[in-house]
Amino acid sequence: MTKVKTHTMIARVVSEGDWDKIAWLASDETQEDVHINIDAGWVKNRRVPVSERFDAVIEQCGEVVGYVALERRHKNEGFRAFVVMDWINCDESIAEAAYEKLERMISENEISKVWMREMAGDVSLVSFMERHGFRVDKRYDYEGYELVNLYKIYEA
Repeated sequence: MTKVKTHTMIARVVSEGDWDKIAWLASDETQEDVHINIDAGWVKNRRVPVSERFDAVIEQCGEVVGYVALERRHKNEGFRAFVVMDWINCDESIAEAAYEKLERMISENEISKVWMREMAGDVSLVSFMERHGFRVDKRYDYEGYELVNLYKIYEA
């Protein structure tokens, strides 16, 4: 019998050993825009307990290739979404698997509003989310970085 290697992706719970790979996926090396000085803080903030968080990694052939999360710090705001992967060498199937998991988490938790804050230069990520129904709310400058906020409203 010949073993056939498949490229099936699975979404699974984040484990402690995944954070180095998640940090690399969020780093300048794998993003389109400059993320100077925000990588360590970004990872630390994802690991800190918040009011509500749902997250998962996307794994392909035993390797973490993506991270998705929804988090809400205050009851009166929508959930902030994160879709983290190698957007420079974007593999559409990884992006679609990550988005599918994100949508499942939204549905399972009956979430009605999702928003994102991204670097405007992360063109692949922003355009991917727009193709999936997210709308640009505003563009603005923050500490010398051009950012864009996106949102999507879900029917109850």
